Amino acid sequence: MIITIFRLEELQCGLSFLYLPEYITKIGEYAFSGCTGLNGSLTIPQSVTTIGRHAFDGCYNLSGSLTIPAGITTIEAYTFAYCSGLNSLSLPEGLQTIGESAFVSCTRIANSLIIPESVTEIGEDAFSHCQAISGSLTIPKNVTNIGNSAFYYFRSLDAINVDASNPNYSSDNGILYNKNKTTLVQCPAGKTGEVVIPEGVTTIGRDAFSFCSYLTSLTVPESVTTVGDRAFDACKFNSIINFAITPQNINRDMFRYVTLSNVTLYVPAASVNLYKNAPVWQDFNIVGIAPEVEVPIQEGITIVPTDSSALLVWLPNIDATGYILKIYSDIDHNNLICTVELDAGGKIIDFQYNELRSGEVSASIENLACMVENLSSGTTYYYTLETLGENDIPLATLSGEFKTTGEPTGTVETCHDTSLQPTITGYYTITGTKLPKEPASGVYIITYDDGKAVKVVRMK
Repeated sequence: MIITIFRLEELQCGLSFLYLPEYITKIGEYAFSGCTGLNGSLTIPQSVTTIGRHAFDGCYNLSGSLTIPAGITTIEAYTFAYCSGLNSLSLPEGLQTIGESAFVSCTRIANSLIIPESVTEIGEDAFSHCQAISGSLTIPKNVTNIGNSAFYYFRSLDAINVDASNPNYSSDNGILYNKNKTTLVQCPAGKTGEVVIPEGVTTIGRDAFSFCSYLTSLTVPESVTTVGDRAFDACKFNSIINFAITPQNINRDMFRYVTLSNVTLYVPAASVNLYKNAPVWQDFNIVGIAPEVEVPIQEGITIVPTDSSALLVWLPNIDATGYILKIYSDIDHNNLICTVELDAGGKIIDFQYNELRSGEVSASIENLACMVENLSSGTTYYYTLETLGENDIPLATLSGEFKTTGEPTGTVETCHDTSLQPTITGYYTITGTKLPKEPASGVYIITYDDGKAVKVVRMK
């Protein structure tokens, strides 16, 4: 027997409470759309196998947790759009398609978003404006298509990861790309510090960096030629480094809500006049830089792993009274490897470790740099870096992950004799991948045997 609930809007829906019996199998299109008087929790029976588009669109007084029944394979367009009172969402294994704007502006859903392995398609704006979803999310291996702005305005999300076996998408430093990294799809709006877009990316997608207001610096490679609509809405960059010899063709709508004159734009010295005469680019504070220049490591954290150690570098906070760095062996931060407490100047106050056979941590003063040694080779670790203010009040917390290389490179020796000149020990990408030699151009990290590191911008 198929029992269907048809559209109630035409009957001038005045419901304030909704009970759906277990024998219901289908909820039709627009069934409860616009029923703004509905309040309380929404329980959809497990017997339901079909929910039509716009079925609960605009039911913003519904609250509590929403569990999608196991028999649902498709969530149609706008099914739960603007259900802004819901605070939790559970999607079933077996779900295949999440339609356009299916959960748009469900602004209070605050748990982490778990996308089932069975999902193959995530529609345009599917979770747009779900700003309370936090932590990180993982795109499963079977997803073949993600629509524009699917994860737009995720203010509390700091990483989008992708299953390594997914043939269509990839992730680099918590940012979503297509598989071959020619298109940057989405940077999570909760990401902090600086972002260096890899060489080879040609397209920055629509809304890709919209409302990434915690980012301080962006580096754009010469390979980028196309920038999507609203790509940098409401960003608060202090600086942008653009390697393009010829300025990309952009319009003002790509930088809405951004005071361009407050952003320093670093460009090749030979191209300064081109940028000063290019639409939109001309409104930035343009600075031409020589073929090579060292610049301070920006706010955020840079990680340089070796076979059995990791160098973590960050810029001091002028308001900080100290820092606490913790390394874990699991993503849920249950298995603590070590804790490092440092004062504001980088001096180690305390170092405790659990799983390490032995350990040594060193810190420089100019750019805080901690070397954690005797880690396992080829292993993923997770970290938190907490900045403390007066009375140990937390000012900021950074978190993320890194993986030891699995390729023995020796131990970085710490140079304590100030009369000795430091020796270069390696070249690394901003995200910590070791380079075989110094790049001909780009942004990269140079490490020295005294434990310090510098960031280099080298133009062609």
